[in-house]
Amino acid sequence: MTMENVHQHENGRRKPVRVYMDGCFDMMHFGHANALRQAKSLGDVLVVGICPDDEIRRNKGPPVMNNDERLAAVESVKWVDEIITNVPYDVTADFLKTLIEDHGVDFIVHGDDPCLGPDGRDVYAAVKEQKKFRTVKRTEGVSSTDILDRIMRCDGDLVTKPAKMMNGENGMNEMNGTNGTNGLKGSNGTNGTNGTNGTNGTNGTNGTTGAKKMNGTNGINGTNGMNHNSPFHRPSTFLPTTRRLLEFVGNSNVAKANGINGVVYVDGAFDMFHAGHIAALREAQRLGGFVLVGIHDDITVNSYKGGNFPIMNLHERVLSVLSSKYVNEVIIGAPLVISEDMIKTMNISMVVHGVHQDKRLKPVDPTEPDPYKVPKQLGIFQEIDSKSELSVHDIVRRITQKRDQYEKRNEKKVAQEQVYLQNKEYVEEL
Repeated sequence: MTMENVHQHENGRRKPVRVYMDGCFDMMHFGHANALRQAKSLGDVLVVGICPDDEIRRNKGPPVMNNDERLAAVESVKWVDEIITNVPYDVTADFLKTLIEDHGVDFIVHGDDPCLGPDGRDVYAAVKEQKKFRTVKRTEGVSSTDILDRIMRCDGDLVTKPAKMMNGENGMNEMNGTNGTNGLKGSNGTNGTNGTNGTNGTNGTNGTTGAKKMNGTNGINGTNGMNHNSPFHRPSTFLPTTRRLLEFVGNSNVAKANGINGVVYVDGAFDMFHAGHIAALREAQRLGGFVLVGIHDDITVNSYKGGNFPIMNLHERVLSVLSSKYVNEVIIGAPLVISEDMIKTMNISMVVHGVHQDKRLKPVDPTEPDPYKVPKQLGIFQEIDSKSELSVHDIVRRITQKRDQYEKRNEKKVAQEQVYLQNKEYVEEL
């Protein structure tokens, strides 16, 4: 409990501290969730304001997710107590007065990165003038702008090309392929013609056949890339730590699996954790008192989805899922095929699978084993309908269809990000 929490009524009883944090929360990710977690630690009740679509368009550019999808994402976060919709992007003195008088807010919280309006003015200027502003540490290595860039820089690979992204010549299972043609570790790999640092590789001339065309002439950071000076094209600075994992687990997630109906197990990629995933997890929780989520590792996800999936890596996907109030525990790098031994070990009483699934870029191999064969034989398998058809492919499609608009949106953010990085100082995370 911090000193911020010690508010007293006149009669001496403690008054709950009400903290407000607002945002667009577009393509909700673990960075958003971590900001909300830190904000909640400053008080007792976290009130979250969500900007509507028109405010986002006017101030940042077109949102990817609509009002309902962004609301569902914020509602799912376990640190959120109350939500106010249709809030202004610019927290004016008048709106600050409304927050204080109508919602009992004690102070406003935002990350240590700048939040500027179209005119370049600080949107929290009025809050700071009245000494009602508090700062929390920004989560490095992820942002909505960064995720947009990950998708746009693939230049269609996500939705058109088969899975040849990981290692050997033939993709997933060719770990040290003969010539490293499309891979990372071929015999001509590290410094060879087509390997990681070769002519066409990661740092090569054309950046066309190497891993994700990262630094070649026509690649992401090359001559014809989007912007080789953009800080969003640098290697990810996200640092997964045990502390971060424990913060996201929290006390509520380590409760014993003693739900009325036992342990409900649901597995998948959970890439770009979205409203469709959340609806499925909510339904899983309704079926039992303890929801155990199995999250497949990156190689496994790519083996059945193909393309350049997953967009978010395993650590990122784990944190996003752990932030949900519908989840009790997570298996990190869960096996694709569910065995009887796993069912007994984890005390699983029901295995559920969503009706609505992301399409596969790779054709289904009829010789592959059914991952759910054992649960089906044991009579504990059940399909659930989340009532949502939203998928990661839908999100990708929305972005690629408005690519020019999102590139302009990212370009605006680049200048702000460069200033932030130049002036960046250490901020302790709460």
